[in-house]
Parts: sequence; structure tokens; C-alpha cells
Amino acid sequence: MHEFRIPGWRTIIQSIVPFYQKNVWYLVAIPLLMGAIAILPLVAVLSFYAMTALAIAGAGLQAPGTLLNVFLALLGVASLVWMLFVSGALQIATVRASYDGNAVPLGTLIRGSFDAHLIARVLGGLFLYAVMVMVGLVLFIVPGIYLAVRGSYLPYVLVRDKLGVVDSIKQSWALTRGYWWVTALRYGWLALASVAGSAAFAIVFSSPAARGVGSLLDFAWQMFVVGPFAMVFARHMYDSVRAGKGQDPEAFHALTSAEKGQFAAIIVLFLVLTSVQSAFAPKRSQADGEVFQEFLQGFER
Repeated sequence: MHEFRIPGWRTIIQSIVPFYQKNVWYLVAIPLLMGAIAILPLVAVLSFYAMTALAIAGAGLQAPGTLLNVFLALLGVASLVWMLFVSGALQIATVRASYDGNAVPLGTLIRGSFDAHLIARVLGGLFLYAVMVMVGLVLFIVPGIYLAVRGSYLPYVLVRDKLGVVDSIKQSWALTRGYWWVTALRYGWLALASVAGSAAFAIVFSSPAARGVGSLLDFAWQMFVVGPFAMVFARHMYDSVRAGKGQDPEAFHALTSAEKGQFAAIIVLFLVLTSVQSAFAPKRSQADGEVFQEFLQGFER
């Protein structure tokens, strides 16, 4: 057993920023395109239902019969299943893109991600992992956080190592043995950056007149900065931990005093920022509700 330390933030930034700068638009395009692919069937079903209801109402006929309602319900269920299937393909595409970047054409990447067998393994593993985390969160939150970190490398194990569901969970668990604290610390900084941006936009654009701008900027911050950076960052962490475990299955990373201080600072700042964001959220939600009511009143007139 020996210590194999994960690189610090300076090394991480130097390693992943060039890749991020070169591939940011490619990484952003993946969730946008996959999201469109996922919701198109549901949009089609809702549009068909709305057109059918309007046609029946315009003709002065009765509401759609039971058979039509059942048919539409089945189409809705099929659309939701399709969305779940696409979410599995998105996980596969994200992992592969974090390695290959735009060296692989976007269309080729997306088509190659629709592997039914691999999607089934990914969805099965992530579902079981999510259940474990949810149970842990119910048990006073801390166990859920612990389990979430232990399974943080699961998507990469499922896609890169192509193991079964149970074996992938075991492998992710093994990778974080000795690396739980450093994994939580590194991901903690990433989560803090995400929340800090959201809190800043919530504060600066808290007035009703500016809420739309704040929401747009928050979306851009998460989509164009945090999201793509997180993809590349996760790959870097996975490779670093695998390198340590490759030298010694019992390798570990002990936090220094400075890193322990960082960990404490992250917890305090995260709680403060989430509290600030929550304090401004009701104001923005109330304003959104007022605009929606005005829209409905205008529609009725």
C-alpha cells in the first residue's frame, strides 16, 4: 500500500482547459441534440392530441372516446420510455466525447451511442446506483452523499470497461477506496462553482424586469461553462484514480491540512450560497407566476 496523489487544481486546469477550449461547442451540442431527439416523440404525441381535441371540438362532436384516450396514453408511455432510452445514450456519448472530442464527427458519435445492450447496462447500473443514493439520502443525508461519491465513476466504468451492472458498481466502489475524500473535494469545488454562478445571477437579476436575463445567463453558465468542463473534469479524475489503482490496488490519497481546510470552506460556502439562492428564488418564482397569470388573462380576453 502506498500513496498515489491525484494532481492538484493547477495541474488539472493545465491538463483539461486546452481540451475544453478546443471542444466546448462540440460538448455543448451533444446534450442539446440528444435532448431534441428525446422530446420529439412526446411533442408529436401532445401535438396530435391537441389537434385531435380541437378538431372534435370544432366539429361539435363529443370528447375523444375511450379507445382514442387509451391509444394516446400508450403513445405517451412509449415516448417516456424513448426519453429514458435516449438518456442512456447520452451518458454513453458524454463519456466517449470526453476522450475523443471532435475527432469523431458528431453524427457518428450519436449514432454509435444508440447501442441497445450497452444502454441497458448503463441504465440498469445508474438506476441501481440512484436507488442506493436515494435510500442513503433518506437516512439523514450523509449516507447518500457517501454513496454518491463512491459511485461517481460508475458511468465511466460502465462505458469504458464494459462490465455488467453489479461488477461495474463493485469496480467504482474499488476505485474510490482510498480516494473518497479527494474525489469529494474535487467534485465539491465543481459543485461550488455551479451554485456560485446561480446565486450570483439570482441576486443581480432579482427584479421582475431582469429575471429573464438572469435565467438566461444562468442557463448559459451551466450549459457552456460548468457542463462541458464537468465532462472533461470527470474523465481526468477517472483516469487519475485508475492510474493510482493500476500501480497498487490499495493506493490512496491522504488529504493535506490545506486540502482539509478547502473541504471545510466548500461546505460553508455551499451552505451560504444555497441559502442566498433560496432566499431570492421565491421572489423570482412569484414574479414568474404573476407574468403567467397576466398571460392567461390576456388569452381569455
